[in-house]
Amino acid sequence: MSMHRYEAKVIQELVKEVFSKLDHPVSNDQEDLVGIESRVDEVKSLLELGTDDVRFIGIWGMGGIGKTTLASALFDNIVHQFTDGAIFLPEVREKSKKYGLESPQEIMISKIQSLRDLNGGHSVSRAAWSKKVLVVLDDVDSMDQVNALAGNRDWFAKIYEVRLLSATKSVELFNLNAFRKGHHPKEFEKLSALVLEFAGGLPLALIVLGKLLYDRDAETWKSAVDRLKDIPEDDIIGKLRVSFDHGLKRVEQDIFLDIACFFKGEEEDYAKRVLGSFDFYPGIGLRVLVEKSLIVISNGKLQMHDLIQEMGWHIVRQVHPRQPGKYNRLWDPQEVHDVLTQNTGTEAVEGLQLVLPEATYVEFSSDALRKMDSLRLLQFHGVSQGIEYFPNQLRWLYWHRYPSKSLPPSFEAANLVGLEMPFSRLEQIWAKRKRVNKLEFIDLSHSQKLIQTPDFRDIPNLQKLVLEQCTSLKQVDQSIAFHDKLVLLNLGGCTNLRRLPDNIQLVSLEKLVLSDCKRLDRFPDIQGDMDRLSELYLDGTAIKELPLSIERLKHLKLIDLSTCKFLRSLPSSICSLHSLRILRFYGCSKLSKLPENLGNLGRLEELHADGTAVIQLPPSFELLKNLKILYFRGCKPQSSISPFLHQFFK
Repeated sequence: MSMHRYEAKVIQELVKEVFSKLDHPVSNDQEDLVGIESRVDEVKSLLELGTDDVRFIGIWGMGGIGKTTLASALFDNIVHQFTDGAIFLPEVREKSKKYGLESPQEIMISKIQSLRDLNGGHSVSRAAWSKKVLVVLDDVDSMDQVNALAGNRDWFAKIYEVRLLSATKSVELFNLNAFRKGHHPKEFEKLSALVLEFAGGLPLALIVLGKLLYDRDAETWKSAVDRLKDIPEDDIIGKLRVSFDHGLKRVEQDIFLDIACFFKGEEEDYAKRVLGSFDFYPGIGLRVLVEKSLIVISNGKLQMHDLIQEMGWHIVRQVHPRQPGKYNRLWDPQEVHDVLTQNTGTEAVEGLQLVLPEATYVEFSSDALRKMDSLRLLQFHGVSQGIEYFPNQLRWLYWHRYPSKSLPPSFEAANLVGLEMPFSRLEQIWAKRKRVNKLEFIDLSHSQKLIQTPDFRDIPNLQKLVLEQCTSLKQVDQSIAFHDKLVLLNLGGCTNLRRLPDNIQLVSLEKLVLSDCKRLDRFPDIQGDMDRLSELYLDGTAIKELPLSIERLKHLKLIDLSTCKFLRSLPSSICSLHSLRILRFYGCSKLSKLPENLGNLGRLEELHADGTAVIQLPPSFELLKNLKILYFRGCKPQSSISPFLHQFFK
């Protein structure tokens, strides 16, 4: 007998022996299997059992969603088709953690003395190469665990995502556990609805809560519903946090807790920017959290199941129960209120968020943050009392409606990366010049009392400046003109802005917004190349003309000049912008003529020119072969215009 045939025979006998002695890992009681049939069928379709090829399916989903239940039900459903052997290997993660990655292999070969010297997973897979064997690995959280057995990562081709139960199936599963029947008594209807809302379609929660409330009277139910968030850790939270404790590095745990406490529902890009300011490397970290089913990124926003969020809160609180001043994150309004008013904050606090309803006043010491030396994130919304001290470790400061005229002079801001103070009462950021090397993002939008901007030479790494709707601002400091890091400059709606620097060379600028700056009558000359600028918004300004140097904006894709009521002409140099795709000048009532070389804009796709004084298009217009959208009411084409352009004038 060859070694290959010998190993194959050994594996066959081994698999049968091990499987016969393993306890089934999950009890397939009826209440655990609501909605399982359709899911089993979906996984079976991925397995393509009628083929002879290797099939490797990953069952993926958040903790408590029923991955093991599904794997077990699938195993029972198809095991009879694998006459050469089948094995369900439970607790792979735990065994690998305790005994090493070889543990799954050792379970299969430990009783076969002659296979002791085989080369791990490669020999196992080689010996079973010609056999039809079913292997289920339960509770896997690392590809290393799979590779230790399968020996070939390439097999892992398809993933089945286990989703939350529908509302109908949630009711059915809960009722089977809480009432031992498919419907609930009428007197429990409202209470059941509250429990179902809390569980949010998570099977683990529905089963645990149902069993907890089984055979209880209505009064007990009411009491239980009132304390849903205090369900014992081991019942739900403890099972959910396995992915947190064993599957994440420290920095990934920090990202998860920050999302649970501060960023659930936030835009992904914004959260990345803030988390990046803490050196958390969110690009990688968020991907890991998605893979672990701890968060979901949906429509560009960070989301997580309510119970996963509860788990995060529990993790923060458990270190110092009922001592919020010692929590590393503070988000609960009552706890934050108590810490600030009683001045019990400590150096343990890293992040603090307080969101108050309109017209709510909270009085606390102006030094309430003085003991929080580790504070890196501060988010205030609607807090109307000023503060005289900000910790110098602060990385990101958000304060909606900041009440003071400037930031306190004691705040060095040496570590500050982001400053957001929309709708503030700021007149200036600092009363005196201050060097802030790390500051990258400033948003003072709708700060209607702002009259002065800082010397931007003191903010050398500034990337985004948003001063939208700062209606008292008349000019921007001249030092902005040659800033080499600025990517976004938004001065839209600064209705009293009269002046910009005469010349600019913003080599990193990608987007410039001057929309509705109604008193701005001149656009600066472009000094040198500004190759990165792709969007220029001048709509609603008082400019009369564009400088010839506009041709230096070689990669400009969009120019918006709409409703510039004083604009009389466009320079011929604008037709040198060969990357331009969108040109808008509708509502420019004094614009009567277009450049003769307009046809040089060969990539132009949209032209918006309604409401102008233009009545004739230049002959070169017919060269705009890529034009898809044209708004030009009241204008006539040349009589000899090409058939291609006639489609726009039907």
